[in-house]
Amino acid sequence: MQPSAQGIRVVLSCRKLWQDKEVRAGSIDQGKRYAERWCAVRVLAGVKLRQAVQQLTAKEEEPAQPKRSATQLQQERRLSEALKLPGER
Repeated sequence: MQPSAQGIRVVLSCRKLWQDKEVRAGSIDQGKRYAERWCAVRVLAGVKLRQAVQQLTAKEEEPAQPKRSATQLQQERRLSEALKLPGER
């Protein structure tokens, strides 16, 4: 995105170097929304536009801690006990 006399100029690059697309936007937010839609249509072909944009712009949540099995918990307990110095409890 670059400022221009008419507002904001959005340059969208394709995979092929000679296929750049330039569009004008009234504001940076409008340019971002246009770019999101443009990318969503190309990246997630066959998905409805609204769903594609939501998938593309979804914030990644922190990965949940993997649940440990009883065996893993037992191994951790044994390891911590083995690493304790004499006199520690």
